[in-house]
Amino acid sequence: MLHEELFFVKPEDVDSQTLIISGDEFKHLVHVLRKKVGDSATATDGQGNSFLFQIFKIDASFAQGTIVKKRRRQGEPYFQLTLAQALLKGRHFDLVIEKCTEIGITRFVPMLTARSIGDENQKKNQRWQRIALAAMKQCARSVLPEITAVQGFESILEQHSHLPVKLVADNGADARPLAQILSNHQPRHENTYSRDGVLLIGPEGGFSPEEIELAQQHGYELLSMGPRRLRAETAGVVGSALVLAAMGEL
Repeated sequence: MLHEELFFVKPEDVDSQTLIISGDEFKHLVHVLRKKVGDSATATDGQGNSFLFQIFKIDASFAQGTIVKKRRRQGEPYFQLTLAQALLKGRHFDLVIEKCTEIGITRFVPMLTARSIGDENQKKNQRWQRIALAAMKQCARSVLPEITAVQGFESILEQHSHLPVKLVADNGADARPLAQILSNHQPRHENTYSRDGVLLIGPEGGFSPEEIELAQQHGYELLSMGPRRLRAETAGVVGSALVLAAMGEL
């Protein structure tokens, strides 16, 4: 089944009745898809707004359209899941950003842990932003996930200690299956539904015993994802999908 292409429009290029498509989005709209005046297309501003618009002007570097219909939070999960993933070597983190944006992650936190082997290159964050934008468009979401600066493990624990769902992936004997952990968190149709959560995924070597102990002291629960040892990037994707599916979001 073919799906209509989704374009990104800068929030500042939208007013109550019209919008402007520029830059690479304009080139794709006009030069690749051959859209012309009178044609319709759909755009999102990455802040939860989607627009069906009809083109009424095409200039050398932009296209202007009349907003026909506006939708809020199309394709967005009700449950807001933050993924804190330990830095990884090479471009493995790219895959985490791409696939977890498609799955429905709301916020990414690149994480430094005791056994982290990646680096804090700021250019990587810029690349991750581009990857997230492309993935958001591809899967027809309307919110561009936030990607924070690199943060330390203990800082992440403290920042998210107030959330109702706090999970740390672990292979130890104390880790439990997700169904047991989430037994008190009802799906979206229940009044007691938990709205926010955080999932921490360690590096290839896993979290240190000291980090696991500290997480438990902050009220985090240890999540088992089965008897097989997963690569760190695989764990991020699988863990995210498991949590969102359990919350009725997949």
